[in-house]
Amino acid sequence: MGEPLYEQVTGKVADGKLNRPCRIYAPVGTHETLLAYLVRRLLENGANTSFVNRIADTSLPLDELVADPVTAVEKLAHRKGKLDTASENSPAARSLRSRARQLGRAGSR
Repeated sequence: MGEPLYEQVTGKVADGKLNRPCRIYAPVGTHETLLAYLVRRLLENGANTSFVNRIADTSLPLDELVADPVTAVEKLAHRKGKLDTASENSPAARSLRSRARQLGRAGSR
């Protein structure tokens, strides 16, 4: 089903194609695994901030729709003078670092 698009992306520049490396992302597993995967994708793509949702918004400028998220974060960090570290100090992050230190000590014995 996606073969023509895949060929357009991976084909040779001499043939008018993009010659870019490309991976196919598809679920593998049982029916139950596939169903869970499809539900996650539907939820993800149904989010108000998802590309699929935003592409239908005719008031949204194209540059904003296709903006690189890494560049957007870098611009924000430049304006603030640093990256936002709020998540680094969250209870979950502290717990994760603590657990990693414990595992590191256990592994050195």
